[in-house]
Amino acid sequence: MKIAITGPESSGKTALAIQLAAHYGTVYTPEFARFWLQEHGPSYELKDMDTMILGQRSWESSSAFFSVSPQSGGCEHDLFFTDSDPTVFEVWMNVRFGRISPRIDEWLIEKPADLTLLCHPDLDWSFDPLRENRSDRHDLFHQYKASLEKRGGLYTEIQGHGRERLMCAIDAVDEHRKGR
Repeated sequence: MKIAITGPESSGKTALAIQLAAHYGTVYTPEFARFWLQEHGPSYELKDMDTMILGQRSWESSSAFFSVSPQSGGCEHDLFFTDSDPTVFEVWMNVRFGRISPRIDEWLIEKPADLTLLCHPDLDWSFDPLRENRSDRHDLFHQYKASLEKRGGLYTEIQGHGRERLMCAIDAVDEHRKGR
């Protein structure tokens, strides 16, 4: 089961992916775009977005998982979390370039998420030189939500701080697993 974590910048996606993987004794796929931007610098063009999309897809379908607990290393997993999803790229590309890549639809067809956790930007902004959208996170959140609703995928909004936020996500995952 693939659980995607999405939402605007600085909405706690990475922290939540790590916490959930630890809670369930499983693994998560990190955000490929972050690694790419750290290696190539914060300047990028539209063509680079396809490279980042393909990198994320490759990581999700290979063994590019991060293990956060001893019991999660080296075995097959029936549950994993991914710290990015097609919605991230769709909103990002629309905002930055005014269009999206056909690679996003290919990704959605290849291996859609079983459940998406949409993180509210109700956390304080955390500076990062790779982040671009401090002032419009709430507007972006609504774009994420509209995108998820348009595609009809199953998603749950995640909000709160600290343990409350984690428990909101755990409840959503557990509820989805019961219903399968």
